[in-house]
Amino acid sequence: MGKRKKKQQQRKGTGLDRLERDLRADGLPENMLLVRRPPGESKISMVFLDFIEPFKQFVTSDAGMEKLIVIGIAAWNATLLSDDKRQELIALVGKEVSKQEQ
Repeated sequence: MGKRKKKQQQRKGTGLDRLERDLRADGLPENMLLVRRPPGESKISMVFLDFIEPFKQFVTSDAGMEKLIVIGIAAWNATLLSDDKRQELIALVGKEVSKQEQ
């Protein structure tokens, strides 16, 4: 690769750098911190797939996989809630998943 092209790429930065520049140009406040995955850390999507892996053995269809993903996301997010809010979320998700089965 030529020096000129290499310099252009360095100046443009990564896709995330361009995204941040665009967001800031569109009004994202300068004091808003954008958090990036540290080098060597796993992508959250891969961690989530590992999280639901033990339950995939019970999935027999695409619809079942969609339900597993919904339940997995709810379980993942429930860990961030207080006990009472966690119970509300679990009840709501259970109700919605049960509705889909009918």
